[in-house]
Amino acid sequence: MNFLAVLPYYIYWHYAQGLIQLARNIGGFLLFELHFFSIGSLLKTFFSPFQRLTENYSKHSFDVEAFLSVLIVNIIMRVVGMCVRTVLLVIAGITLIISIILGGLFLVLWLIIPLLLLFGVFSALVTFSKYYL
Repeated sequence: MNFLAVLPYYIYWHYAQGLIQLARNIGGFLLFELHFFSIGSLLKTFFSPFQRLTENYSKHSFDVEAFLSVLIVNIIMRVVGMCVRTVLLVIAGITLIISIILGGLFLVLWLIIPLLLLFGVFSALVTFSKYYL
């Protein structure tokens, strides 16, 4: 098959359908990261205790020492939960930023690659004609 006959179809696919599919794949990867890190759940349960570990206060009689002990343990579990969720949210944010940057670079590279190929072929032809013709 003649290369020049296929070229318009390739250009159409590369800059229309291929670009749309690439953008969908990048968007799908970003959605995967959002679900993988459960960012929505982490934000909803940000102030929840770590692994739902809490102490319960018995309400039979009021004991200041027991009340403060339960209060301190519950506060510590919430702080630990916040710290763990904060670390996970930071890691998720970093991976999302890296994925967005790499996805953008890949989109730019996708747009430039055919032009680089043509430039390389043209440079090779010029160099070949300079030295061998």
